[in-house]
Amino acid sequence: MLVSTLHLLMHSRGCTAGISNPWNKLKNHLHLCTRGPVHLQESIFWVIPVEQNSPLALLESLPMHPMVAVILCQDGMMVHANQPAIDMGGYSLNELKGMGKQKGIKIIHPEDRDTFTAWLNELHGRSGKFARKNHQVHDCRIITKEGRMKWMSISARKLTLDGKRAILVNAVDISEMKKLDAGLVEKQQILDIIMEQDLVGISILQDNQFKFMNKYSGELSGFPVEEIKEWSPDQIYKKIHPDDLPIILKNAKRPHDPKTGYTSRFNYRIITKPGKITWLQHYGKAITYNGRPGVLLLNVDITEKENALRDLESSEKKFRLIAENAVSGIIITQNKKIIFINNQCATIFGYTIDEMANWTREHLRMKIHPDDRRKDILTCPKDCKVPCEHVHSAFRIIAKDGKIKKLDGFTTCIPIKGDHTELTLFIDNTRLKNALDKVKQSESKYRHIIESSPAAIILMNTKGRILDCNKATSNIFNLPKEEIIDKKFKEFHQDLKMNRGEITKLFNDIMSGAESAPVEIEITEGDHDSKWVSVNFRRIQINSHEMVQMIIHDITSQKMLEMVLEEEIIKLRDLDRLRRNLISNAAHELKTPLVSIYSATDFLLKSLQHEIGDSAKNIIEIIYKGGRRMKSLVDEILEASRIEAGQLHLNKTSMDMVDLVKQSINYLEYTITEKNHEIIKHMPAKLHVIADKVRMEQVITNLVSNAINNTPEGGKITIELNRVANSVVFSITDTGVGITDDELPQLFTQFGTIERDEWEGTNPELGGTGLGLFISKNIIEIHGGLIWAESEGRNKGATFKFTIPVNRDIS
Repeated sequence: MLVSTLHLLMHSRGCTAGISNPWNKLKNHLHLCTRGPVHLQESIFWVIPVEQNSPLALLESLPMHPMVAVILCQDGMMVHANQPAIDMGGYSLNELKGMGKQKGIKIIHPEDRDTFTAWLNELHGRSGKFARKNHQVHDCRIITKEGRMKWMSISARKLTLDGKRAILVNAVDISEMKKLDAGLVEKQQILDIIMEQDLVGISILQDNQFKFMNKYSGELSGFPVEEIKEWSPDQIYKKIHPDDLPIILKNAKRPHDPKTGYTSRFNYRIITKPGKITWLQHYGKAITYNGRPGVLLLNVDITEKENALRDLESSEKKFRLIAENAVSGIIITQNKKIIFINNQCATIFGYTIDEMANWTREHLRMKIHPDDRRKDILTCPKDCKVPCEHVHSAFRIIAKDGKIKKLDGFTTCIPIKGDHTELTLFIDNTRLKNALDKVKQSESKYRHIIESSPAAIILMNTKGRILDCNKATSNIFNLPKEEIIDKKFKEFHQDLKMNRGEITKLFNDIMSGAESAPVEIEITEGDHDSKWVSVNFRRIQINSHEMVQMIIHDITSQKMLEMVLEEEIIKLRDLDRLRRNLISNAAHELKTPLVSIYSATDFLLKSLQHEIGDSAKNIIEIIYKGGRRMKSLVDEILEASRIEAGQLHLNKTSMDMVDLVKQSINYLEYTITEKNHEIIKHMPAKLHVIADKVRMEQVITNLVSNAINNTPEGGKITIELNRVANSVVFSITDTGVGITDDELPQLFTQFGTIERDEWEGTNPELGGTGLGLFISKNIIEIHGGLIWAESEGRNKGATFKFTIPVNRDIS
């Protein structure tokens, strides 16, 4: 429905009072309704004063509008028209003025004349109040002077002109709007057809919820459409097959703004309401729906296609796998030409696949021995049904190398693309005989190995009855083979004493699927010496039959040796205990007199050095140094004894490792100066750890003494101390004699002294038993650290390192 722009005619009474200009233009916006969407068009209103009673003056007073045709009618005749009216119909003004009701009706399209006449009659029958009500609008078609058809929207108002009734008609060309309206109707009809089809599921997803869904979308899933629209994202995802959910979630995270050009295309599976799996082919596209971004989803059921495709792929893979691994030759011919040949077939004939690729059935027949070359060989009957029963042929062929082979051929017709296709299987009997010979040889070898085995090998059924055994079985049980076969162990004569219950338990365990471990059993017969055997079971398959193999090893000699070894171990433990006690007791006994000697000589040197002559002083110094060395040795022996006994305990406290290193260096300052060594230190100002201060000082002193002792005079010793992560790293590097690869394993072992007769640069006073590094290693490890040595070889120096954790908590 189109509303005319000229639709308000008002009398001056009550409407024009106070208006100086009789034509006042008023603008307002109206919604013009069509069958399609709502449009907003500017409408123009005029107020017509009653004093304007001349037709020409009336029309001339109306402002011109290029889209509105205006015609004035009086006494059944058109008395005037504006230029748009002339342009729309193609008639001149004079032609229009001469038109009365009879001629004017001919301008109207024949199919619309009745409705137009009825509308016109209704207009003439209206009362004077008509102008105060909504104007009447009529849509109809006209025929222009050139014969073209146009759609017009016509409205009219009654008025009084020169004392007579007149009608003011205005019209708007709506031809384009009608075309658009018709197009929209047609498109809506097409859209309705698409939406109601049962080929494609169509839905619109917006804000993670289905806003639109056609009936077929619900049929695909088995759920009602209205129920699906209420689903949350989680409910939607639960209907997706778990293996396909990742691709759905991946696309859900992508931006769905139509400006980005979002599209998606993939196949996925859903779980329908009955619980079945349905394959869907999905296409998605970002759209604007109700003014906001959404996604148009199209889903096609491709379950049959996917199942057929997978069946086809599976069948093809199975055929390829079978064909390529078959022991028989396979040839497929179509219209008598070879379309497939496997490797085994080419091997049988002695040719390559490429050489046989262009062969026909006749080529195959020519390779058959002339005496076996019948017409019907390797051919199905002409009237056979597809697929037909196979046709068997036994014949000989002459291979490429001239050898004669005996084959069995089995030919059948198969359906492939509607053409006559024949499948032939070739079995080389010569290869089969060779295989049978190999099997016999293998059985003979197996039997020989079994009979020659020193272990008893017994074959039993799943009930525990013995089916076969070897000669060693008879020797172990001292029974002839005939008294063993077809019996169970519990049926052996009672003079044979053994733990039959243990054997039965082991057998039952292996039959229940439990892991089998060898069991040692003692066997005794009468007054004979006992035998010790190791028994083990395993399940095996022979000719598709499940059996149990029992293997028995005679371990009597091994058992006797074990008993002797156990006795020797007991003796060695007693000797080791005696050794440790002797060393510990000797060390304790030596320590008391050594302390007396060491303390007395120390007193003489410090208190009476001015009263003692040089000769006596030298002797006392020798005694003092020897006593000091012996005291250190005894301390190390006692420390090693405590370590062996597990009596090394720590007294951890917070301490500064930097101060500890400096104290150890100061303790050995005299020796360092005497040997003219250069000490280089790389240490932080402070480095606190939780450790046993006495034990750590013992380790550092041992390592510094070791470097001094093994470095020639004038050497350089570098000490580094730093923190790495939650550990303290100590490193001492010397320029001394170094360590060879053979010597490295001896370090850190008890009494691991390395002999170096070829080099006399070491300080004999600092030499020892080799216990220093052994003790250091145990102290570091009990702190939770590591200690090791590095060297590039003889005379290239050595580096000793250890790490211990910082240990913020004292334990």
